[in-house]
Amino acid sequence: MIRTILICLGCVLAGLCGLQAASSDKAEKGQRKILINPDARDLYSARQSGNWNGDIWCLRRANMDEGLGPAKRGARPQPDTNAELNGPGITITLSDKVTVNNFRIMRDKGRLIIKKGGQLTLEKAYDGQGGFEASGEIEVQEGATVTVTGAFCVAGANSTDNGMGTFTQNGGDVTVNGTVFLTGPRPLSSSAQAVGVYALNNGVLNIIAPERQVGLRDGIGKGKFNFVGGTLNTNACDLDILNTGSGNFSPGGDETVGATVLKSDAARTYEQGKRARFTVNVAGRNKHDQLIWKNRSKNAKVVFEDGATIWVSYLDNYRAASGSSFDIVECDQIEVRGQLKLDGPAARDFSYEVMSGPRTGLRLKYGPGR
Repeated sequence: MIRTILICLGCVLAGLCGLQAASSDKAEKGQRKILINPDARDLYSARQSGNWNGDIWCLRRANMDEGLGPAKRGARPQPDTNAELNGPGITITLSDKVTVNNFRIMRDKGRLIIKKGGQLTLEKAYDGQGGFEASGEIEVQEGATVTVTGAFCVAGANSTDNGMGTFTQNGGDVTVNGTVFLTGPRPLSSSAQAVGVYALNNGVLNIIAPERQVGLRDGIGKGKFNFVGGTLNTNACDLDILNTGSGNFSPGGDETVGATVLKSDAARTYEQGKRARFTVNVAGRNKHDQLIWKNRSKNAKVVFEDGATIWVSYLDNYRAASGSSFDIVECDQIEVRGQLKLDGPAARDFSYEVMSGPRTGLRLKYGPGR
């Protein structure tokens, strides 16, 4: 009986050895298979400065445990792969069209500069600044384009990513089909010490969040959104918007109609300074841009400084009838510190009314000859 069991056990062990040998035969020479992850992607890692399309990339194959090694001639990040900057103090420039799944910056003082003509498409996510006490930046210049489908996290996505990440938009177009997190959103696995800064200085930032997502959010760390200039279009928000520079707040974008909806129970504020503007496109009786700034605590506030501009334009060949009105702001609390300036191609025959009570907000009223 014992002899039979020992013989059977030997057969099993022999079979396992055979499976391991077969698996080894299928692996590439000099490489060992690790746990198979069907969602794994090849990782391209830049460890020296240069142009994105130069010979600066090391390659780690998906499901292989070989080291990254030196840069490989001709290696370039491809669609359905991931890419990262993983060297201290390196700067990469991009002037061409590139598509990858995910991108992140590791190590300290890493920079990606996207120049005129550069197009970076991330089909999964921007994972932001990573690494222990590391800082890094992406700069988007005039004429550049960035498109992200999925999450966009400036810094602190993981608990060990406790440095500072900066995304500086000095021009170009950035479109995020998801949520922009200034810092990581997960209390158990993101970093509360991370600092994430999005500086919108020029260009256009379009945030188009799915229905159940929040378009712009600070996260659990120290997030800051600097709205200095350029155009901001976000369909949802859980963040103070301080439009106190020369920025253009444009729900839906300058040539379309849309709404920005506050999705927060916190006491959030939209504030607009005298050099900034709020663009309102009017395309029909009940079809116009809106800011809906309300929460369950009824302490969401909208503030317009003296001289703040409401820019009014028509779309789709629409023209308002005499006596028409358009509620462009609905909020819990509103404060207008002086006089607003109505400007734009359709502003001539409009006036405004500050509303209080059950329909607190700001209303545009049309009447020829005003």
